[in-house]
Amino acid sequence: MVRIFRKRERAVKEKDGVSYSLLVLSDKLIAILAEISPGAETPDYRHEGEEMKYILEGEIECISEGRRMLLKSGDVVWHKPGEKHKVRNVGKRTARYIAVATRPSFEI
Repeated sequence: MVRIFRKRERAVKEKDGVSYSLLVLSDKLIAILAEISPGAETPDYRHEGEEMKYILEGEIECISEGRRMLLKSGDVVWHKPGEKHKVRNVGKRTARYIAVATRPSFEI
């Protein structure tokens, strides 16, 4: 089975300078496009699924279990299940990344 997810049909959640667009949702996987305004940050997340983020553009600080990591375009970060994490845009322009996680994980 193949399924196409059209841009115009995406669910979008926006709050406090952070926007999430649902790219893919299946029984085992979720993928989102995150866009974060300069200075904005996500809330803390902790979920059962594994997660990876691929940074498309901008500079973000990823805080995972208290460890701070600076990530730029082309970098990838992975979170193990149950690990507390959040992201902050530390750059001067909108940061964009794709996050892919096994479910159960974040929902939008």
